[in-house]
Parts: sequence; structure tokens; C-alpha cells
Amino acid sequence: MEPLSFQEYICSLDPATLPRILRICSGVYFQGSVYEISGNECCLSTGDLLKVTAVTLQKVICEDVQTGQKTELPPTFKVRRDQVRIPSTLEVDVEDVTEESQDVHFAQPLLLSELLGMEEVLPAQAEILEGPHGAAIFESSWASRLQKGQRLQIHGCSHTWRVLASARSSARRFLLSSSYQGRFRRRPRQFAGVQELAAGLQP
Repeated sequence: MEPLSFQEYICSLDPATLPRILRICSGVYFQGSVYEISGNECCLSTGDLLKVTAVTLQKVICEDVQTGQKTELPPTFKVRRDQVRIPSTLEVDVEDVTEESQDVHFAQPLLLSELLGMEEVLPAQAEILEGPHGAAIFESSWASRLQKGQRLQIHGCSHTWRVLASARSSARRFLLSSSYQGRFRRRPRQFAGVQELAAGLQP
């Protein structure tokens, strides 16, 4: 097909044919790129492949056919559901190369919990796109190595439950596995007042 502007292509796109794979034919776009949303600077360069998985209404411009006056509906319009991640007004030309790019695979970011739920694809190799934030809730020799760019081999998912316990006398926390064979002694419950005691006796 002949290259079209991104806006012309999106306007003529049949959502039933999604997903589509596009090749950037011309133009370089810096501001507002999809990677800038995550705090990373990037650009769409000539030759890059782009996978369009969905098209969502961003705004509506209404025109009075008698007066020619145009009105743009605000982003808070009640039928608006979400924002288009990549504006169709990008000043780049694109070419639909879906049919000839069947062997191209696009990486799909997943949460660790989502990946562990896909037991049919395990074992699998994964790369950390975003490391944990803040201090770890428990001491571990390997937690500090979970940084962006680190590659992992995930063999499987363990269904054993764990309990996070804290000590009353200090801020220490303990991660207890279901296989822990230690013994516990239940301390008597303390009540701040008669009303709290009465509420605790209710079934």
C-alpha cells in the first residue's frame, strides 16, 4: 500500500482487522512518544515497526453545517473512556506491513504475578523492565539484584503460602513459610476499654 499519514491511516482503519503492524516511512517524533509516558526519552524513526492493538476515541470535533462553527468536546465528556496512547496526529507517514511481518514478535510487559499465572509457558526467560521501589520489607541476599535489565530464568510457581509477621518490641519483620516447623504461643488479648471487650465477645 501507499504510505499514508498516521492520522489518515487511523481514520480509515477498521477496528475488526486489529492488530496491525506498521512501518514508519518518514518522520521523527520526540515529544509525546509512548515511551515518554514512562519517563524515558525515545523517538519513532524511519524503518521502526509499530504494532497497533487498539484505537480509542481521544476527542470529538463537532461542526455546525449551517454556520461552519466547530466545537471540540472536552476530555471530561461522559462517553470518553480512555486516552489514545499514541496521538494519530503524529507528523509521520506509515505503511501497513502486517501480512509480511507475521514472524515479528512484540514484547509484552507483564507483572510478575501475571507471568506466574501463565503456567503453560513456564519455564520462561524474563527481563526486569522496572525494579522494585523503596526498601525491601525483609532482608535477603538476592533482593538487591532485582534491578532493571536483569535477566531471569523462571522455572515454575510455588503455591505455598507465606505470612509476614512483625515483632511487638521492634520494627523487625519475619517472612514465615508454610513449611516452617516452629511453635507459637498465643498471647492474651489486651483491650483498651469495656466497649472494645464487649465488641470482641460478639460472634
